[in-house]
Amino acid sequence: MNDIVLEYSSSLSNVQLDRGVVTPTAHLRGWWKNTQDYRSHGPRQARTVPFVQLEYRESWASALQEIGGLLAAYVTDGTISDRTAGNLRERLDRAVVAAQAGREAPALGYLQQFVARMENQVKGDAADLAARAALVAAARAVLRGLQALDDSEGWARPALGRGCRRSPVPAARGRL
Repeated sequence: MNDIVLEYSSSLSNVQLDRGVVTPTAHLRGWWKNTQDYRSHGPRQARTVPFVQLEYRESWASALQEIGGLLAAYVTDGTISDRTAGNLRERLDRAVVAAQAGREAPALGYLQQFVARMENQVKGDAADLAARAALVAAARAVLRGLQALDDSEGWARPALGRGCRRSPVPAARGRL
């Protein structure tokens, strides 16, 4: 028989709440808005995703290059103009370089800019809209993969957009 062990990191308050040592309380000890409750991460929020539902790629940079090939095909058949493609290619190339360097956060940003430019600049007849839809769908699939990779490596993204490493020592470890 195989056992599946899920490890998680959580704040100590979440662990104690989960174990029943403390109970959720509003206005703890008479202090207004001093609420003892679950934080936004921890055992209650844990979810499992079967491995077969995850897309695995050796490198997301190769997926970005495939998008570049698709863009080139649309330029060759005249669906997207050279000028528009050059503008799109600039963001895509930066995303490829960042992904090849293992820097998911910048790659995500450049790819999001690529999608925004695509949605803003590629307009016209049904063929143009179909090309835009295909490229945006491919880019969004890569965005999901890069985000999952970035999340799995333990990066926190503060409001200002600069990444910082989380503490290598988790607040608490447990088993579900």
